[in-house]
Amino acid sequence: INLMTEVQRTWAYLESIFIGSEDIRKQLPEDTKRFDKIDIEVRKILVNAEKIPNVVNFCVQDELETTLESIQEQLAMCENKLAAYLEEKKKSFPRFYFVSVVDLLDILSTGGQSPKNIMRHYSKLFQAVDKVEFEPNGYTATAVISREGERLKFKEPIDLVGKVEDYLQKLLDAIKEALRFILSDAVVTYSEDDQRDRWLFKYIAQIVLVTCQIYWTQEVNKAFESLEENNENAMKDYNQKQIQQLNALIEKVQHNLEPGDRQKIMNVITIDVHARDIVEKLVKDKVGSASSFAWQSQLRQRW
Repeated sequence: INLMTEVQRTWAYLESIFIGSEDIRKQLPEDTKRFDKIDIEVRKILVNAEKIPNVVNFCVQDELETTLESIQEQLAMCENKLAAYLEEKKKSFPRFYFVSVVDLLDILSTGGQSPKNIMRHYSKLFQAVDKVEFEPNGYTATAVISREGERLKFKEPIDLVGKVEDYLQKLLDAIKEALRFILSDAVVTYSEDDQRDRWLFKYIAQIVLVTCQIYWTQEVNKAFESLEENNENAMKDYNQKQIQQLNALIEKVQHNLEPGDRQKIMNVITIDVHARDIVEKLVKDKVGSASSFAWQSQLRQRW
């Protein structure tokens, strides 16, 4: 009975993979043939079990235990080959390590036919990506869209064809390239005056947050340079500027905003409050050098 239960469990798990997935059948032809024979044997045993409802009479049949042990060994071989196959896929595209085996098998088996077939899995592979935007042909990707509805357009449309792991890497590279291109523009257009509260509506949240942190690092370093040039109020003056910028953002959220814009500004406020607290501590502790531990221990973004 234990053998029968284990064999059925493993067989049922592997059946949808080796019988239902054309990609797996092509990639593992020998194991597919092996499983096809196992499938026939298991089905015969199960049909026979239905005919003999008495469990004792069923279990004492000649050769049944030996047959089940042999099937179990064959199933273990199929499982091992499948595990090795999936490991190779994970090495080719490491983000596969973060999805379940069931999801990975679905991605590999259906994604090979069309990148649109795995739309529900993109959020598991790419943080904050809800879906990919395609041209009418169904395989040329032009942008990714977040759960909040933010759209990141690629520099150039990309064709998602071939092996799933290859075109997903291509998609990842396109996302990185698009973000870097937009970030380079945001860093240039960032305004150090009171217009920052208008500037942040031009870009997606991720770009806004990173750019603000880049300039925070840059401005604190400038304040340290001024301190070393005997401008004793440099850090205090910058702290006042931070407070003004915060007040401008707080005023913004008191008006009607789109949900995405409101969330973006709230995130910037959270980061800004943290940055303000750090600068206040630098002022309070009379830290006068950028090489001090109090500043070196902070996470500093640079472009």
